[in-house]
Amino acid sequence: MAKKDYEEFTNYHWLSEKQLKDTIENWEFIDSIDFNPYIDDYDDLNELMRAVEDDYDKDAPQGFVFNCIDEYEFSIFLQNKYNVAIMEITTVRYHISRV
Repeated sequence: MAKKDYEEFTNYHWLSEKQLKDTIENWEFIDSIDFNPYIDDYDDLNELMRAVEDDYDKDAPQGFVFNCIDEYEFSIFLQNKYNVAIMEITTVRYHISRV
């Protein structure tokens, strides 16, 4: 992937040159992983990301796979590369307090 391809996932204007280099290097590492087995085994994005970290953190450029990459950016990557649908599910919780 070229630098311009990563701009779809990450807003670069605030990154230092080193952060930009690390982010691009990290995206290149992520792009090299075959996520098909993980997509087949997991339907929860967080669980998928944890499984990938368990398998690949030791090999990742900065020591962990999802360095500077959040769930939203990763979900866009998966949608674009693997043609999957990702839905955000919000859980509502009610907190009780005395007034």
